[in-house]
Amino acid sequence: MLDVPPVKLRCTEYRMLKIACPNCSSVSAGTAPSGVFGPVCYGPDVKAATVLLAVRGHMSVVRAAQMMHALLDAQVSTGFASGLIRRLATELTPFMTALKARLKSAPVLHLDETPASVSGDEMRQFETEALLRGEHLAPDRRQPGPDWMYVHVARAGPLIWLGAHKRRSHEATDSFNILTGYEGVLVTDRLALYDKYAKTAAGRQICCAHILRDLTGVIEGEPGVDHSWALAAQDTLRDFHRSVEQAKATGANRLDAPREAELHRRWRHAYLVGLAQNAGRRTSQNKRHPAWVAAEMLKNRTDEILLFTSDFDVEWTNNPAERALRMVKLQMAVSGCWRRVESADWYCTVRSYLDTARAHGIDLLDALRNAFTGTPWIPPATT
Repeated sequence: MLDVPPVKLRCTEYRMLKIACPNCSSVSAGTAPSGVFGPVCYGPDVKAATVLLAVRGHMSVVRAAQMMHALLDAQVSTGFASGLIRRLATELTPFMTALKARLKSAPVLHLDETPASVSGDEMRQFETEALLRGEHLAPDRRQPGPDWMYVHVARAGPLIWLGAHKRRSHEATDSFNILTGYEGVLVTDRLALYDKYAKTAAGRQICCAHILRDLTGVIEGEPGVDHSWALAAQDTLRDFHRSVEQAKATGANRLDAPREAELHRRWRHAYLVGLAQNAGRRTSQNKRHPAWVAAEMLKNRTDEILLFTSDFDVEWTNNPAERALRMVKLQMAVSGCWRRVESADWYCTVRSYLDTARAHGIDLLDALRNAFTGTPWIPPATT
C-alpha cells in the first residue's frame, strides 16, 4: 500500500544575533535567510503550495486557504493567499522580461484574446475618465459590457504569455511590448487588430478552424439554398491539411507540385462559384450577405489562409493560443470575476510562469519556491 503520512506544519526558529562593538559601539546584526520576513512568517514551501492551489488548481482564494489547512496543516488566511499572487507577480519581473524577449525572436507566434469579467465599478470609472479626457469611445473601442476586460495571449511552442487589459485595441497590444517590430509569422484569427502587425511580419496565417466555422455558418444559415461551393472550399482546405501532414511524414518541406496545383485549382473554383452566386446579395437589413462576404474573403485572403501549405513550420489553426486561454475561462467560471484589471494581470503573470515552466518540464513547486526565494526560473534562450 502506498500512502502519505499526516502532514504537520513545522516551525523553524532563526536567531539573528546583534553584537555591539566595545570600541565604537556600532551594532552588527545577522542577516535573515532568503524568504524570511518579519518576526513570524510562512516559508516558501507554504507560499508555493498556496499559489499552486489558487492559480493552477483553479480555486478561489477562499477555498485555496481552506485546502491548505485541511491538507498541509497551514491555517493561512484568505488575505494571505490573495496577497501572494500580487507579491509573486512582482517577483516574476525578470521572468516576464525574458519571456517577452524570447517571444519577440520566435519564428512563429500565435495570438488570441478573450473577454473576461471584472468589477463593474472599475470599468465605469475607466469609461468616465476616458470621457473626461475628451476621448470618444467608438463602438469598436467600447467594452462588450460595463463589466468586461480582455485577456490576451501570445504563444510560441512552450513559451506562453498572458496579460490583461481594459481594451482590445492597439493601445493594449502596443503596451505589452511583444508585437511591435515582430518579424516572424503571426497566427491569428481575422480580427483587424492584428493587421497593423502583419504589415511588418514575415507572414500571417489565418486560423483555418475559423474559416471552416464561417463556411459552416453560411451552409447552415440557409438550409434551402445550394451552397455546394462552401462545402467544396471546406473539403479542399482539409485536403490541403492532409497533404501537408503526409508530406511532413515523408520528410519533405513542400507539397508535390502536381498535387499542390490541383488543390489550388479546386480552391479557386470554389470561391469563384461562391462569388458568381452571391455577389451583390443583401440581407433584410441591407447589409452584405454572409455568403458574399465569405466568398470574397476566400478570394482576397488566400495567401493568409494557405500560408501553412508553403511554410511547414506554421500550423493551420490557432489552437495553441486558444488552449492557453481555456484555463483563464475556467478560472473565471470558478471565481465569477476579478475585482480589478490589475489583479487579473497579476493572475496572468503567475499563470504565464506556471504554464511556461510546465511546458519545459519544470516541477511547478520547485519553480514557485525558487521565485519566492528571489531566483525565479528563466526560460532558456532557445527552446
